[in-house]
Order: sequence, then structure tokens, then C-alpha cells
Amino acid sequence: MQHVHMNNCLRKTGGQPVLCSSSTAAYNLRQVFRPAFLGNRQQRERSFDRTLSEAYKGPASHQRSFPRRNVAAQATPQPLSTGSIVKTSNSEFRWGSYVSKHEVLELAVDEAVENIKKSIGQDSEPELAIVFITTAHGEEFEDVIPLLRERLPSLKHIFGCSGYGVVGGGEEGPQEVEGEHGFSLTLGQLPGVEMKLLHTLRSSIPDAAASPEEWADFVGVPHDTPRNVSFVILADPRFAQVKDMIEGLDYAFPDSPKIGGILSSGARPKGRAMFAWSAEKQRR
Repeated sequence: MQHVHMNNCLRKTGGQPVLCSSSTAAYNLRQVFRPAFLGNRQQRERSFDRTLSEAYKGPASHQRSFPRRNVAAQATPQPLSTGSIVKTSNSEFRWGSYVSKHEVLELAVDEAVENIKKSIGQDSEPELAIVFITTAHGEEFEDVIPLLRERLPSLKHIFGCSGYGVVGGGEEGPQEVEGEHGFSLTLGQLPGVEMKLLHTLRSSIPDAAASPEEWADFVGVPHDTPRNVSFVILADPRFAQVKDMIEGLDYAFPDSPKIGGILSSGARPKGRAMFAWSAEKQRR
């Protein structure tokens, strides 16, 4: 499983979950991650947002109300064909998504990068890349991270996974690719956002009796942080502890949004892959 509190090392994994969290005083990742989801229609229905995590309320002694933190900055979105530029009082966020149907991965990466930069500016320097790729590209999975790092030297974090179908931006709006070659790329230039990535194994998950502080230590986020914290979780279907993890995160961070999804592969169960890389720990 992967958890991203975007700061830690992202590694390509063989079926374990990835959890991602970010901390920022000016931006909410609930809106950020809308452009790209993975899987076919049935599997997208399994994708989880806040509704899944709300199922856990914690022990009765911990059931209490928590004030919602609001974003103080005034943002004015500028919608573009495949991306957006959001200006606040002292910074500028750039976010773009594009899906390519090229059968050759290298050409698909070039097409996606080119079209996103047309929307968010050729001078943009994205720090974050989120990748969803169909299993038709299975033989080229190993090339995803090297290609992105070569095309986008400014990247500090790359994560994502494979899916039977993917969704991404396009010149005429959102596009969906199922059962064929599809490469969905989302790029973000997010000034002031602290990001950390965590790849975890089943044995590393805190037990049911763990305190909120233990869960906070597990994800590397201070339990009493005054900053807004959001989590993005990607999990392999075989990772049975994903519900336990969401419950634990709700216990420790009840006010934080949690979004994500389950990997899919259609009729090719061996074609699953997770991608995770961070410049901070690239000496893996």
C-alpha cells in the first residue's frame, strides 16, 4: 500500500499499497486529484473518497466534533483545456492532466507532457507527477519513471499505478481509455505544499489498539500539526488491510480528507504495478 505525505521515497512496488499525504496551508488536495481516476466502471465505483473513511468513528470515548480547517487564500481558477492555473495572494498553483492513446510509451509521455505544458505554461516546473497507465503498456512499466524524470527534471515526486482503464484530460474535456493503450499523466506545481510518500507492508500497519500518536508516527505527520493534511491512498486488491488503515487514519486525523483507489488489471492479474519515486531518496 502507498501513502503519500509527500516527502518520503516513492518506489516502484509489486502490489503493496501506497499512501500519500500532503500538508499545506493554502491548498486542498480533494480538488487537486479530481482529474484522474483508474479502473473500469465497476472498479471506479470501488474508488473511495471521504464517504468510505466516514464509516469509522473510533471508540465512543473518541467520538467528538472537530472544527473544519478552511483555506484562507483567495484563489481564482483559470480553466484551460487540460489544466488550470490558480493564483492566490502570494503564490500560483499549476495543475494539468492529459491522457494519451499512443501505443509507444515514450511517445505517449511526450504527448502528455507537451499538452499539459501548453495549458499550464511552458515555463512551469512541476514537482509532482501522478501516473495512471493501462495494462496494455505492461511490458514498458519499468520505463515510466525514467522517462518522466528525463522529460521533467523539476520533478520531486512521482507516484501512480496501472489500471484496466484510465481517465485524463484532453483538448475536448475528460477522456476515458479502457482495454487499450492509455497513459494518463497529471502534473502539479504546488508551491508551499509539503509532500511525503510511504510504501508500507502488511506487517507495518499499527494494530487495532494503536493510539492516534502511533498512527501519526506511522505516516510521518505530527499528530498536532496546525496545517491542513490530506491523504491519497492507492492499494492493490490483495492488500486486505486498506480498511484498517483508513480507520486508523480517521482516528488520528479525523478532519483530513482521504481519497484514492484500488489497482485494477482486467483479465491480466500479472499486469499490476505501482510507481513511486522521490528525489529525496533516489539512492534506493
